[in-house]
Amino acid sequence: MSTTHSRIIGLLLMLLLTGAQAGTESAPSLSATFFKKLGEAQTALQQKHQKNSRAILQALTEQVGNSPYENGVAWSMLGFLHYQSGDLKQSAQAYEKALQFEIPLALAQDIRKTLGQVYLSDGNCQRAVAVFDHWLRNAASDTDDVLVWSAQCRYQLSQFKQAAEQLQTVITAYQASGRRPKESWLALLQASLAQMDEARDRLDTIKMLLRWYPKAEYWLALASSFGQLDRMDDYLASLAVAERKSLLHTETQYLSLASVYYSQNVPYRAAHILEQGLRQNIIRANEKNLRFLASCYSAAQEFEKAITPLQQAASKADTGESDALLGNALFQLARWQEAADAFETALNKGGIQQRDTLWLLLGQTYLNLHQFERARYAFQQVLPSESRSHQAEQWIKYTEYERTRYEELGLLKDTAS
Repeated sequence: MSTTHSRIIGLLLMLLLTGAQAGTESAPSLSATFFKKLGEAQTALQQKHQKNSRAILQALTEQVGNSPYENGVAWSMLGFLHYQSGDLKQSAQAYEKALQFEIPLALAQDIRKTLGQVYLSDGNCQRAVAVFDHWLRNAASDTDDVLVWSAQCRYQLSQFKQAAEQLQTVITAYQASGRRPKESWLALLQASLAQMDEARDRLDTIKMLLRWYPKAEYWLALASSFGQLDRMDDYLASLAVAERKSLLHTETQYLSLASVYYSQNVPYRAAHILEQGLRQNIIRANEKNLRFLASCYSAAQEFEKAITPLQQAASKADTGESDALLGNALFQLARWQEAADAFETALNKGGIQQRDTLWLLLGQTYLNLHQFERARYAFQQVLPSESRSHQAEQWIKYTEYERTRYEELGLLKDTAS
């Protein structure tokens, strides 16, 4: 905004330097009286006496006999003073007033350009867009800044297509002249394209951002675009690059990368990412995240490594799901007594989704411990199940067979334990 204000003040200074004879066919002249007062206001402004400058300009706007041009000049400079003091609404009103008078097109364009920025700063994007559109209709060149400001407003107004078109115009022109587009332009363009679900165009924009402004959020945005296009290999690769470059800094980023590795059947790599995040206290050691870590190790057949996170998760849980997972990992390691204890704890806590499966696993665990009565009891809990009763009956028959066999061998010591 300061650039445009400087242009307006520059025009006013030109008027002061050239005096009342500065008028041309395209720019009317100022009267000697008005010129003198304008000079006083400018001097006060330069000396940072804004209150005095404002009083002089306010008096000029109320002066009878001003020409339309003089009124426009006085109101535009008053608008600048209001802006400097932070009163955006008064500033906008003053600039709007200046535009009501017949003033040269160059001054009107500068005022309109500044007025649009005042509205933008004040959050009045609807009015800003209208003013910028008017300016653009009368502009032949140097439209980049206004197009970008207008695009910012249109994005706020959810006019994503128009915002993207205006930004693309500026960016294309910059590239054609061998200049690098600004990061903020590219970032706003990719955000607009994301809102429009234009994944391919967004991908091209993100690649430009990464070429000139490589940052973590752009690698993650690149991954998001690949995911939207169902290019999962590229999705995984871009996240992996972000991880190698130490660009991941949030729990969401770490969990996202681990989830992709897990879904792409690379569970051990997923576990490594989770462990790294936990060590750095980026990932919270809550039940959900610890169970995810254990699931990664289990999927990688690393059941021993799944034990510790499952124990930690179970200690934090009110339901038995984590204890059930812990029991299953111990079962896979043939640590029968520990598995049985974990299964029993899970059943006592409750909240188990696959309760029948858990009873069957508990029965098999006791069977491996040669505790046949407990095994039989566990299998019997599944008999009421329509889908698993036949399986339970088969296990009960096998339990009786094993019990008889052990009894005949003289190995059966305590059938109740």
